[in-house]
Amino acid sequence: MRVLGRDTFVAKLQQSPGEIITGNLSFDNFEKDASSGKVSGKEQDGIISLWYTFHSEGIQSVMEVYFKKTADGLIRGIGDMKTRGDTAYFVHPQAISYPEKDIMKQIPCSDIPIDSRAY
Repeated sequence: MRVLGRDTFVAKLQQSPGEIITGNLSFDNFEKDASSGKVSGKEQDGIISLWYTFHSEGIQSVMEVYFKKTADGLIRGIGDMKTRGDTAYFVHPQAISYPEKDIMKQIPCSDIPIDSRAY
């Protein structure tokens, strides 16, 4: 989970034996559209690559999301993205950066805000 001002980002991820990861993401943005939905993907060499299928303002979309695993949590990757149809994807996945200041801390599920638990 990461809280920045009045914005809250929650990632609930589960890794099955091997590389496969599934779960849910929730973006609760103050004064902006919120989104929530399911993710699926894989982990390889400490990098988690996911496809996020979500609803925002009644529209379903898909977005590629990357995280880097650290000892303290996850860092969301940023980079140049393009959109084709309803899907946003990274143009150059190998050039994604992971700003240390944007780390999401691991917390117990019981500490997730009630509004984010449904996702």
